[in-house]
Amino acid sequence: MTSFVGRDHLLAELLDLLRGSRLVTLVGPGGVGKSRLAAELERRHRDNFGTVAVVLLAKVDAAGVVEREIAAALGMVDYSARPAYDTLVEHLRGRGDVLLILDNCEHLWEDVAELAGALIEDVPRLRLLATSRSYLGVSGERVLQVPPLSVEATDHNGRSEAMILLMDRMHAAGNSTGDIAADEAADELARWSSGLPLVLEFIAVRLGSGLTPAMVLERLNGGRLLSAATGRQSRRVQPHHKTLHDVLDWSWNLCSPKEQLLLARISVFSGSFDLDAAEAVCTGGDIALEDVVDLVGELVQQSWVTTTKSGRYLQLRPIREYGLRQLAACGDDDRTRRAHCAYFRAMAANAAVSWFSRDEVRLLNQIRDNLYDFRAAVNYCATAPDTVHFGLETWFNLTRVRAWFFFGMLGDGTELLQYMLDLADLPVGPERISVTALLGFNLLCQGDQAGSAKYLDLCRDMAEQAGVPEAPALTFFAGSHALFCDDSTQSIPLLKRACDLFAQAGPGFRGDQGMAELLAAIAGGLVGTPADAVLAERCLAHAEESGAEWAVSWALWAKGVTPLLHGDPFTAISLMQDALDRQITLQERWGTIWSVEGLSWATAALVIQLQLDGEAAQRAVELQGGAEQLQKDNGIYIGGLAPMRRQRDKARTSMVSVLGEAVYTAACERGAALARSNPQEFLAGAKRPVVLKNSLDILTPREQDVALLIGDGRTTPEIAAKLNLSPRTIENVVQKLYDKVGVRRRPALAAWVQAQRSGSPRDGQ
Repeated sequence: MTSFVGRDHLLAELLDLLRGSRLVTLVGPGGVGKSRLAAELERRHRDNFGTVAVVLLAKVDAAGVVEREIAAALGMVDYSARPAYDTLVEHLRGRGDVLLILDNCEHLWEDVAELAGALIEDVPRLRLLATSRSYLGVSGERVLQVPPLSVEATDHNGRSEAMILLMDRMHAAGNSTGDIAADEAADELARWSSGLPLVLEFIAVRLGSGLTPAMVLERLNGGRLLSAATGRQSRRVQPHHKTLHDVLDWSWNLCSPKEQLLLARISVFSGSFDLDAAEAVCTGGDIALEDVVDLVGELVQQSWVTTTKSGRYLQLRPIREYGLRQLAACGDDDRTRRAHCAYFRAMAANAAVSWFSRDEVRLLNQIRDNLYDFRAAVNYCATAPDTVHFGLETWFNLTRVRAWFFFGMLGDGTELLQYMLDLADLPVGPERISVTALLGFNLLCQGDQAGSAKYLDLCRDMAEQAGVPEAPALTFFAGSHALFCDDSTQSIPLLKRACDLFAQAGPGFRGDQGMAELLAAIAGGLVGTPADAVLAERCLAHAEESGAEWAVSWALWAKGVTPLLHGDPFTAISLMQDALDRQITLQERWGTIWSVEGLSWATAALVIQLQLDGEAAQRAVELQGGAEQLQKDNGIYIGGLAPMRRQRDKARTSMVSVLGEAVYTAACERGAALARSNPQEFLAGAKRPVVLKNSLDILTPREQDVALLIGDGRTTPEIAAKLNLSPRTIENVVQKLYDKVGVRRRPALAAWVQAQRSGSPRDGQ
């Protein structure tokens, strides 16, 4: 959104380096414009590098999570229990030519260097562009020093690059005075900046507020630059250090004491933050609650803080580092960090008790917006014995909300929960059982049956020691394990019992109760009888009553399972397409993958039931191939869950019998290729209705009348009476219908009619 000044030659050099090298590092001091140069390369030349992903590391405070940030930038989602590095390498190898831009690496130098070296070796078609204050030291690395802008005249108007940028930013800040290039004080300002763009940005804010260059220069350096007899002499006087720290000190001294205190306190935010967070964390002492909004506004005006498109606030990393030093210097660090932890602990607790509600999606998006700060708060809590329990509570509540499923961070979320549980060393009791059971459930969903079984045994041992054999979380975990590992009907009573236990635990466990109800509904469909369909009906009704959009989408999927397994695949398709449509809107990847898998089973069942042609069968197989590819890309192993594997095997066997092995394999590969190259297009196609070759329009009016009544479940005598025809005439019509539609049984004909009715001009007769 701002002009790019004086770096075209450097950009060309960078482009040449990247064409011939696989790792290039842009090196220079803070504020020199390394990130902007990388961003301009991405903007102008991204088409030269295949896939381009920008990995923003400035908000990452903890080591060991760089792989996660790269995966997020690539749009990867990994629910598996595999090492993050292995999944990343496999994904990158499948993307062809890839350029990763790793921005702001200096504070994670060792992690980034080690990872970069390994990736360059393991992914032959990968290129890396890093920005850092020092080079990485990796074999084969090419280093490009990013110099400050020139402070000597370079253009035909006699202006330096620094002056051009200063004028541009000054005008953007609201000062339209005109050309200040001839102003001697302005020239000194440009020289004083040493050509650092971030320093020039700060100076421009002051010029934009109405100060003249001479006034800014006088205040900036205590008048020393203007003390010489002439301007020419003053040019020979070098300003003190001319560093970013100098200009930040100067800008700091221009702030009021309250602005200084708030600026120091907001540096504890690792990511972007909103006004509510600033008020909760930064109020106290000399700053009253009502002061915060105006103080933040002042800091935005002075370029200490920037605003995002969504209205949140953010600090550039060099500025945040400066603020953290000021916070430590004023002795307010521990108090502010504890207030920060308390705020996000309360946010997580509220989400855990409120998520099965109309606020569900808002709460999940709120967690997403503040994810860096949740992690920072938990990591801070881990540093002291008196706060570690608060950190475990915060992360456990985020896990209860199933945030890691929604965001595609199941492995990462589970790993930190395990770490905090080990660190907290809770006594054996309900709390430790609940955390351990949730860890085991996550492992179960990742396909780690052995790890899940170990945690189930551990939970049972602890429950016996504590004398709480019916802990709600343990009962839920046991029921889920019986369903997904054992394919057992015993899962149904266990999960129903978990619903009751969570309900008894109180309204704070409404979301946990909803999850148990969902799993009971899925169990009723997969291993139950038609009578168990009532579980899915109840689940959907409760989700709709709550207004929880995510829960509704899953309840629709669960409701589709019973008709699928008991002879009504068309209804199953309709419900699962509705679920998929909602999940795509919510950008929820875990559910979309389950929905496509279910649609592939239901479409295959419809092909068999209606004896449809090869085109419909190939659609079923393409859905399956795409579903398996999405699962592979996201680290999901649905085939590792026993009842799901049973349905997948059934669909595959039936489609091979229709198409033959070669056609089946080709269709499966087509679906996988589309899902791999364009997952959004694949999902959009998956939610479209099944197109059947025949329609009611091919029937005569009398045949349509008979067919629609058969679709309503009427018998031959009932149809004859309704249409004033003989039963023999009706049977003759039915035989013609069999020939036209291509079925041989009355239930198949009825199902075909149901599949066509929505598009029939005679619908409802």
